Amino acid sequence: MDPICLIFLLLLAFHKINPSVSSCITGCSCSQDSFGRSLLCMSALLRQIPANIPQDIRRIRIENSHLTELPRGSFENVSALEYLWLNFNNITVMHIKSLEYLPALKELRLQGNKLSSVPWTAFQDTPTLKILDLKHNRLDVLPEHALRYLPNLTYLDLSSNQLTIISRDVFYNWPVYQRSQRTEGPLEAISNAVLALHDNPWICDCRLRGFVQFIKSVGPPIILMNSYLTCSGPKFRSGKFFHEVELNSCTKPLTSALDTNLTVPAGLNITLTCFVRASPSPAVWWTYALKLLRAFNVTMEPISEDTVRSPIAKQTVYGITLEWFAAAAAAEPGETWYTLLVGRYDAAQKDTIYIGPGVNTYSVTDLLPATKYEVCVAVRNQAPRKGQCVVYAALRD
Repeated sequence: MDPICLIFLLLLAFHKINPSVSSCITGCSCSQDSFGRSLLCMSALLRQIPANIPQDIRRIRIENSHLTELPRGSFENVSALEYLWLNFNNITVMHIKSLEYLPALKELRLQGNKLSSVPWTAFQDTPTLKILDLKHNRLDVLPEHALRYLPNLTYLDLSSNQLTIISRDVFYNWPVYQRSQRTEGPLEAISNAVLALHDNPWICDCRLRGFVQFIKSVGPPIILMNSYLTCSGPKFRSGKFFHEVELNSCTKPLTSALDTNLTVPAGLNITLTCFVRASPSPAVWWTYALKLLRAFNVTMEPISEDTVRSPIAKQTVYGITLEWFAAAAAAEPGETWYTLLVGRYDAAQKDTIYIGPGVNTYSVTDLLPATKYEVCVAVRNQAPRKGQCVVYAALRD
């Protein structure tokens, strides 16, 4: 038999026995180089991870497609995979076992997707991961255990997300950081880890104090890609660099009232004042779904930690305005720290309004003549204490 024909028949038989060697994904291309076989799917309009990826693929690059999730066992047939690039898709969900069967994975890039959270324990299945790129997503929370399963990272990019608050314990729990603290030899023995955290809307209040201290003190082997992190809020710190802010003065809200029992004829003005001391000054908002607030008024004035100013109150006919000035530690959006109880003095149940810290004004209208009323401001889920209630009465003309 002609040697050329023999070689051709041998190759044909080999491909029939090992179809994965020559096969590829429709709409994609496969190539071979010194690092192994690669699968490239650029703008292939894929809506899910292909199920028939050749087993000998070492690199996968699916970009500018329509992927929306990474389901469980997405890559169970390609356990030799080392590089996985899924940039610029629409991935919003990542299953906790989406990286199962990938013990050799070294690089995972998910830039430009729509992830608002990541199942960090998923990285237990990728113990050799060195590069994790999550920039330009929508991550808004980084739990304290997030980096615990990433012991061998040399590059972590969390830039351009929606992170506002992070505990420094996130990084204290990172094996890379822990190794740097335990080492007694030269730092050259430990691989450097590049960390990118810039272009996030950091809220520089007391909750970020530990993280700011960490950023100010961090050094090799952890290297910040951009060490000039900036504050997005509160407003008076917007645009400031971390190294320009001090977050050492933080005081939880303390409430007090000057007058707790007042009587006034109906139709006259009265100001009931409640003081709340705290630092830093808070954002203020008022919502009350059960009644329309009339004569609503909020006055914001910067005050020092030891200063309390009298508020301004407005009056409606047959009503009073309750207003208290609060410089309280900033809260999470929608967080409520207090309960406002309003109603007749002898009523077993009073209207309940949940409020956040800050400068608050509340108007009680349509009071009945010759009727005694009571209003209390208490810490949420606690009964009002002495000095936290005001009793008043609307008298007949």
